[in-house]
Order: sequence, then C-alpha cells, then structure tokens
Amino acid sequence: MDAAGPMPLDALLGALAGGVAVALVLLPWALQWRARARRAQAQALADTAHWQQVFDTLDIGLMVFDAEDRLLRWNADYERLYPAMAGELHPGMRFEDLLRAAVDRGMVPGAPTPPDAWIAERVAQHRQPREPILRQMANGRWRRITERYLADGGMVSYSIDVTALVEQGEALKRTQRDAQAARQRLQEALDVLPAGIEWFDAEDRLVLANQRSRQMFPLIGPLLDEHPTFEQLVRANHAAGGLPGLATDIDSWIHRRLAERRSGQAEHLLQVDGRWIRVHERRTHDGGTVSVRLDVTTELSEREAAEHARRQLHDAIEALPDGFALYDADDRLVLCNERYRTIYRESAPALHPGAHFADVLRFGLEHGQYPQALGIEEAWLAERLQSHREPGPPVLQELPGNRWLRIDERRTRDGGVAGVRADVTALVRREQVLDKLNRELDRANARLADLLGQDPETGVANDVALQRALTAEWARSRRHGSPLTLLSMTVDPAAEDAGRDDALDAPAALRALAQRLAGCARRPGDLVARTGPRRFALLLPHTGWAALDVLVQHCATECRSTAAGWSVQVSAAASDEPPAPGSVDELRARAEQAPPPAVAGRLRA
Repeated sequence: MDAAGPMPLDALLGALAGGVAVALVLLPWALQWRARARRAQAQALADTAHWQQVFDTLDIGLMVFDAEDRLLRWNADYERLYPAMAGELHPGMRFEDLLRAAVDRGMVPGAPTPPDAWIAERVAQHRQPREPILRQMANGRWRRITERYLADGGMVSYSIDVTALVEQGEALKRTQRDAQAARQRLQEALDVLPAGIEWFDAEDRLVLANQRSRQMFPLIGPLLDEHPTFEQLVRANHAAGGLPGLATDIDSWIHRRLAERRSGQAEHLLQVDGRWIRVHERRTHDGGTVSVRLDVTTELSEREAAEHARRQLHDAIEALPDGFALYDADDRLVLCNERYRTIYRESAPALHPGAHFADVLRFGLEHGQYPQALGIEEAWLAERLQSHREPGPPVLQELPGNRWLRIDERRTRDGGVAGVRADVTALVRREQVLDKLNRELDRANARLADLLGQDPETGVANDVALQRALTAEWARSRRHGSPLTLLSMTVDPAAEDAGRDDALDAPAALRALAQRLAGCARRPGDLVARTGPRRFALLLPHTGWAALDVLVQHCATECRSTAAGWSVQVSAAASDEPPAPGSVDELRARAEQAPPPAVAGRLRA
C-alpha cells in the first residue's frame, strides 16, 4: 500500500483498539494525579493561611516584596501601623507607590513638602539596605525598620516597636546630661570654696580636685589630671620640693599617712611653701576618701597673737594692786586675779571659773565673809545681788577684821559685769577715828553751848540761848505756817519798896522767880530765858495771839506767889499777829514794847 493512501480498516481498528487500551491504562493514573494536585493545592492554601495567621499574631510590621520590588504579602500589625492604607494595599503594589501613598495620607511625619526628593532617597535606601532605620510614627510611637534581601532576590521588611527603648535611651541621655551638669555645678561650687577639696576613689586614685587644691600644689599641677594615687601625688610633690622640712624620711611619712587615711578620720597640720595647711580626711560610703585642705596660716597667726594678748591681759590683771573679777552675761565667773582671791580669802574655795555670783555670796555668808550681813543674811544677799546686777556708784563693803573694800562695778558690752575691789581699810579707819573725834568734839561743843547758853545765877537759859532758839523756831514757823509767841517780862520793885533794890536783886529771889516762870514752859519746845538783870522772856512755839491773855495771867500768878510786893510788867508779840512780824528782830522788838492795855499791863504782885 502506498504510504500516502488511506489506512486499511484493520489497521485503523487496531490503532483505535491500542489507543483505547492506552487510554484505559492512563485514565486511572490521570485521575490519581489530579486528585493529588487538588490535595496539594488545598494543602498549599492551608499552609498559606496558617503562615498568614502566624504572621498576623506577631507584633511586628511585616512586608514581603518579590525581586521586582512588588508587594507579595503583609501582616495585620502593618495594617495597624498604617490604618489609612488598609484599603489601598494589594499584591503587586510597588514599594515606591506604597511609600508615596503613605506620604500623601500623612502617615510619615518626617516627610518634607514636596516629598519627591525624600521619596527618592528612601527608595535608594530601600534598595541598598544597611543599618536599621529609626522612625517616629504618626501616633507618636517609635519603630525600628529592618530590610533584608532574600535568596530569590526578594526582600523582607519588618518593623518593631522600640518606643520603650527610645524613651529609656532619651531618659538615659537626660540622666547623663543632668549628671554632667551636676558634676559641672559641683566642680564650679567646689572651685569657689576657699578650701582645697580632693576626692579619691576606693583605690585611692584622685577623681576630682578643685581650683584651690590645685593652687596648693603648684609644682605638680599637670599630674592632678592623670588620676594618680595619693602615694604618687605625695612622692611627686616631695620630689619637686613641695614638702620641705619633713621630720622623718618620705617612706615613713607616707606609711604613716596611708595608715591615717585608712582609719577613716584623720587630721593633721602640714607646712607647704611657708603656709600652714590643716588637712581633714573622711571616708565615703563607697570606700573613697574626701580631703579638705584649709589654709590656717592667718588663723594660727591670729591665734598666736590672741594668746599673746591674753597672756599680756592676764599679766596686767595680776599686776593690779586691786582685786579684779569678770562675770559673764549669765553672772558666772570668767576670771579673777590672785589679789581678788586674797581679799576674799574666806570665799576663795568657791572662786573658780563658771561659779555663779550668787553661789559665791552664799558660800561667803556661810563662812563669815560679810560681817555687815550678820542677822540679816537674806535681806543683805538680795540687796547685794541687786546692786551687782544694776551697778551704780561705788559702794563700801566690810570684811572680817574691820577691813573695808571700795567696790566699783560696770556692765560690759556683752552683758557681763567687770568689778574692781580696792582696799580702803586705812581710809575708812582714818574716817572712823575722825568720826570719833568729831563726835567727841560735838559733845564738847554741846556741853560748851549748854554752858554758854545758861544763866549762872538763875539756872535758866540766857539771852544767847534765847536768840538761837528763837531763830530756829522762827524759821520753822515760817516754813510750816505755825504760830509763835514771845513774852517779855520786867520785874521792878513797888514804889514803897524803892529803896530795897538789894532784896530784889538777891540771887535766891531771882532764882525762885525763874523757876516759877519755868513752870509756865511745860512743853518740850517752850523756853524760859533771862535777858537782863530784871528781865525774863518766855518762848512759846505753836502758840498764837489768842492765848496770850491766859498766859499773861498765869505768869502774873506765878510771879505773885514768888515775889510779893514786886511790880511785873508783861509784854508779848505773836507771829500770827496782823500784820505779822517780818523778822526775828521785829518779833523780839514788839515783845519788849509795852503791851496793849487789853492784853497786859503792870501787875502788882
């Protein structure tokens, strides 16, 4: 058969039969493969859904791009980060388009306007990923974006919320800034202090030194910035000549100083470059050491000068011939010299610094220091304390053995009391002798005055005594406005007895008459005086003109009973007489004149 001719029927049937046989043979395998393919596709979909669930449970914004930079997959956290993009995301979306859509919707706070240059820069960064990117989101939180290439040329991009880390970092930075500022302020504060300050750590290395401390170590200034140990500082300073005149070798000195520093509290005095430095060292809680260096050169000089002045003052006080004592504002003894203790020898055991003045006085009262206080101790103590607390003029004080002090006390500026006790025993004793002599002289003068003021014949006062008493009573009458009366009496013989003058002038007769008149002067201030050979006067204080009539009659009666046959003429004057006499002499002159007829006249006895 020609090859180009039709196939014989047998051959066609044979071929169909063979094809049917093959088809029957392949059909079960095809059905089985299709079933497996469906199962594989279902498994793949299940796996995809499973991994998507896994991705969605992560708190990581996750995106996957293919080799053409087209979006393949993203998770739920990413959609939460960009809620405005939820309806725009779809597979196949390019990264640049996704970025531009986010910028347009305000989801990228740091993007400028216009954003083209920024987008181009971000796309270039996306295609050449290096370090993770830190970005603040629209909600204010911070994300760290990491981008990495996959083996097939695709890319995975994920972001993690690092807000807490960022805030911690910012807090740490603020703390570091605050710490730096605090350290700076501390350094500035230490630099203005007049004392040198050094701070060593637990290994005894210098951590900090202020400006004043650096000035105290001019020979090793650069070394202070190298954080040397204390021993290195000392050795370097000694080598540079900064520790002249050490009493021992440097090794022994350093050994002793290190032992002092380890004790926790050390103080010592150091001479540096002619200046005296007092060093105070204290341990800190972390094992370090803080050293404070004070320049006490001026203080030591002033203290030495003050001590010298104190010694001079003490020597001057001890050289005083008088007793000296100083009490403070609380009335406690500050100091007293030896002379003061000698003067108050009975109270000396109580005279110690700090003793209260009142206690010293009480001790003296118990030991007989103050004779003036005998029997009136409490009253004397109160008066002495008052005069001590409120000093006034100098006062005299008696001591045992008729010794006398002149006490002169003054308040000090701080409220204390400074007092000087001068022994004036010689002066007081001289005054005592003079007082005794004066008293004796006064008694002699009184006796002489009594003798000079007495009439020797009659025993009554004479004219001198009358004038003295009249002057005193006149002054008292003028001062108090009281009345004063003076009677004058003249005794003459009667006409028929004119030749008997001798009888009338007999002393016995005159003395008897004077005694009768003295009986009329019964009050203490009344006075009878003989003012002439036959003249008498009667001085009556506190007696006025109205009482004269009674007085004249009384005097006449007394005279009648004594000198029978005598003629007695009585005249009187009173200080309340209108017009009142202007002087003693006028009063006496009126009394010696003839009395008014209505008051008195010649009375025949």
